[in-house]
Amino acid sequence: MFGMFDWNDLAVLGGIIGVDLVMSGDNAVIIALASQRLSEKMKKKVMLFGCLAAVGLRVLLTSVAVSLLELPYLKIIGGLVLVWIAYKLMANSHEDVNCKEASCVMEAVKTILIADAVMSMDNVLALAAVARNSQHEYLFLIFGLLLSLPIVMFGASMVSRLLERYPVLVYVGSGILLYAAGELIVSEPFLSDSLISTYHAAFIGLLTFGVLGLGYWKNTRSVAVEDIALVAEPADE
Repeated sequence: MFGMFDWNDLAVLGGIIGVDLVMSGDNAVIIALASQRLSEKMKKKVMLFGCLAAVGLRVLLTSVAVSLLELPYLKIIGGLVLVWIAYKLMANSHEDVNCKEASCVMEAVKTILIADAVMSMDNVLALAAVARNSQHEYLFLIFGLLLSLPIVMFGASMVSRLLERYPVLVYVGSGILLYAAGELIVSEPFLSDSLISTYHAAFIGLLTFGVLGLGYWKNTRSVAVEDIALVAEPADE
């Protein structure tokens, strides 16, 4: 069996594992952030659904991702969607934790599906780019898609536990998504000769820290309003 593979195939296998470890992290972060307000029982169900959806979307997009990315402005639109999701997850992290279970679950599922759909296109293309360097291209591509499921599940569970212990890490998670959004926007072919492409590092940094700052300002403002309301409440009685 091992005679089927050569050193090049081993290098491709290492590349597939590396791509899965790096790119599946974004999916794990979004799943953990979106489910952080749920009860422990519902969190596990939503996280499992999110992981299966992430891998399922990759499989679905494997045959059409290249064609989809030929559509103009698609990466810009996808990047802006990720920016909005990252901001929402930051802003919602300090809001009502005791929302109705059903509405929280539906909101989390919707957020995960949209973000997974955006990120899965680039994930599939990265796997395909590495796998095509081997004569066993489709075998390695299938392996990469299957490997991403346990990586996303383990990653989402680990990130979720960290968020419970250190809520401030919501900003780190959102920062990762914002960085991914910036990379997606910069890779848009339409922008290849623009200032955004020329100064792509500055653009991504400005986008990431700008939205993080906006989310932090929104959260501190919400906390201040709540504190004022709590202080004023006894006076109203």
